[in-house]
Amino acid sequence: MDLKAYLRIISWQNLLYIILVQYLIRKALFLPFHIAVSLKDFEFFLLVLASVLIAGGGNIIGRVATSGENSISFSSKEVIGHNITEKTALYWFLGFTIVGVGLGFYLANIIGHPAFSGFFVLSSALLYLNNTYLKNIPFIGNFTSSIMVGLIFLVVAIFDLLPAITPRNIATQQVLFSIVMDYAIFAMMISFLMAIVKDQEALKADYNAGKQTLSIILGTQRTNWLIFIGALFSLGSLIFYLYNYLLDNLVAALYVLFFLVGPLLFFLIRIIQAKHPGDYKRLRQVLKGILLAEALSLGIYQYILI
Repeated sequence: MDLKAYLRIISWQNLLYIILVQYLIRKALFLPFHIAVSLKDFEFFLLVLASVLIAGGGNIIGRVATSGENSISFSSKEVIGHNITEKTALYWFLGFTIVGVGLGFYLANIIGHPAFSGFFVLSSALLYLNNTYLKNIPFIGNFTSSIMVGLIFLVVAIFDLLPAITPRNIATQQVLFSIVMDYAIFAMMISFLMAIVKDQEALKADYNAGKQTLSIILGTQRTNWLIFIGALFSLGSLIFYLYNYLLDNLVAALYVLFFLVGPLLFFLIRIIQAKHPGDYKRLRQVLKGILLAEALSLGIYQYILI
């Protein structure tokens, strides 16, 4: 078994991001405030495992869907059909998805809300549709990808926070839920930008493959301006949040300025000048860094609210 090939088709870096985000929400945001949660430690581990398996399955089917394309889409063509057969990859996709959804059903019943199992069913279905069909539709595919990133945050609040709400703790629970929602929305905005930057990076290959992306329809320069406007809106939202909620805390304010606002300003300056795939690859890395910095900022929230 070629372990590196299997790690590549599941996009292991993305799965580590899921683990990091979800454990930081619980360990650094929920538990320090001694709020009521629904899941025991092992059950929460199963929630994270279900998220990882479903996301991993989605990544696998995405690799399979692009395996025959002449695309730079990130080494899929070097794995499927070479190191791993398409049939084997499909078996892994089914295994990951079935186990992930099964864990979702189990957890939904554990917390007494069987209907919550639909969250995992819909997530796995949306991942499949996005990787096989929706991603080829301009804007829709980009937006769907960003929604999936937001769900990484929201699933923790839905399964661990909402079922524990009582009339006595509802105010505290609502504050924590709103914080998670804010994080999810910002992650969605950055992920949406990443998806369009990725289209810019793959413009030539996508054109040769007959795809219709925003980059192909609008052209490189217009798409750059679209990305600029989206990044400017994200920056404005971040500054608004900083001014209204974090300005009184020096550590939080400095963290946001240096690790979120600063990189976004750099991105705004560079995106208008971007022309070549290498330019877009570097800018995509900047956005990845912003997502990571956002996730790590969960670790300082207990010092902001206490």
